[in-house]
Amino acid sequence: MSLLTQLKEAYDEVKFTLPAGVIHGDPHRKNILVDDKDRPILLDLERFSLGPREWDLTVPAVYLRVGWYDDATYTAFSSAYGFDVTAWDGFATLAAIRELRMTTWLAARTGREPRLIGEARRRIASLRDTSAPRHWTPGT
Repeated sequence: MSLLTQLKEAYDEVKFTLPAGVIHGDPHRKNILVDDKDRPILLDLERFSLGPREWDLTVPAVYLRVGWYDDATYTAFSSAYGFDVTAWDGFATLAAIRELRMTTWLAARTGREPRLIGEARRRIASLRDTSAPRHWTPGT
């Protein structure tokens, strides 16, 4: 069975805990600016919608898994939000989906940015071996 089929079946079994709400769809630091009055401004809103809030909350947790956030950063985030998505039963499924999306996004860029080929290969290998540590480099 393909990874995509496995993830689809696993997603169909996910039981969301939080009530649905407004989600960004791709929340990360590069999609937030702060204006001169220290107010956040969200960018990149093509995935903005109503949906499971756990989807957005998975991003910082995955960034922790791949080494882009440290424990203190993630703990501060989840404490401020009031929910630690990593303690939720559906986290492994959403994290696997996010990691696959992050990998395919990067792999699609290798044609015009060959410097990313090694990172794409590293991510693909880590997706194949779910027990392997994830030491990813951001693709920018």
